[in-house]
Amino acid sequence: MSQNTIKPYFTLRGQNYYRYLAIFLLIGLILLSLYLIKVIDYIALTITLPAILGLLFIRFPKLLLYDDRFVVEKKGLIRKFNDYDIFKYSELKTVSYSKGYTNWVELIIMTLLGAAGYGGFSKPDRMTIKTINDDITVYYRFGTRKKFKNTVKEIYKKKPSH
Repeated sequence: MSQNTIKPYFTLRGQNYYRYLAIFLLIGLILLSLYLIKVIDYIALTITLPAILGLLFIRFPKLLLYDDRFVVEKKGLIRKFNDYDIFKYSELKTVSYSKGYTNWVELIIMTLLGAAGYGGFSKPDRMTIKTINDDITVYYRFGTRKKFKNTVKEIYKKKPSH
């Protein structure tokens, strides 16, 4: 049986609400700028081109668990921009989960002082993967926190102890 025909036993999909909203807004911006070409001439193309590039680089993440490996894929609107990272359980050294946080007190104080534009008040949940070749890969949470954490635990269980 071919590797591509084997079905994963679990799939973690990202919550793509903001991606769909971005697609909707970028298409609206493209249509508006195409209309504005009649009104303000070709200067409106300065809006159109970045909006088209923004559309091209929106990707939808998915993590697929198989019996012998897991795949992190990020699909874009055009196949050329798809990413596939394949990790075999036998090649993993460590897999860890780090819970994210938001420092609300610092965020509120810095906002009141007018310095919130510098950011740095939060970190998302992360999965850190270290392979036996000492390659380190970090993925930020997609999907719900509970499902992401459980998926990392499942990968950790499958990892052989070295």
